[in-house]
Amino acid sequence: MIYTAPTVATSVPKAESWTEIRCPACIPLGWSASKLLFKVSGVMSASGAVLQLRCHRCRSLIAWEIGTPRLQAVEKGPKNDKRQKVSFE
Repeated sequence: MIYTAPTVATSVPKAESWTEIRCPACIPLGWSASKLLFKVSGVMSASGAVLQLRCHRCRSLIAWEIGTPRLQAVEKGPKNDKRQKVSFE
């Protein structure tokens, strides 16, 4: 007797997830850390839609393809020449 697997494919339910979208251009432009742009939660699927927004800190235009981990800086802002460091006395 030969056992054959059923031909009906079972689909895996989409898991709810969350992620933080941070600016990929802040550190190359001279800032000490990347700025948190927004948080996403819920069921995310790649739809091909692209969200573009401007970073509040470095003024770069960032594009995010919704549902994927791809972030790209479309237009970079001005370089931060004044590196500010805090010293405690």
